Amino acid sequence: MKALVIGAGGVGSAIANIASRRPFITSMVIADRTLPRAQAAVTKVNDPRFSAQEVDASDVNDIRALIRKAAPDIVVNAVDPRFVMPIFLATWIWRCRYQLRIQLIQHINQELN
Repeated sequence: MKALVIGAGGVGSAIANIASRRPFITSMVIADRTLPRAQAAVTKVNDPRFSAQEVDASDVNDIRALIRKAAPDIVVNAVDPRFVMPIFLATWIWRCRYQLRIQLIQHINQELN
């Protein structure tokens, strides 16, 4: 599964940490409004499947461009709720799966059983 996580704060970093231990993740892009923050989350997991990108979560076109570039199977929202609509709209336009962070954590935990 190729995943794009938008948000590299506490939640995004936790998702990266958990996902790095799962073999079904083939690649994961961690994106944040500041590239150094995304890079820090990727550095922590130290996994070649992970990469960092910069994205403005309030800009549908910026998100769409990143989705086009990353070609994810799923986009995970790990940012403030005020960015739900831009992320949702960008995924809807590209017909990507969209999940809120809680749903992804539940999915990962189900894969363990």
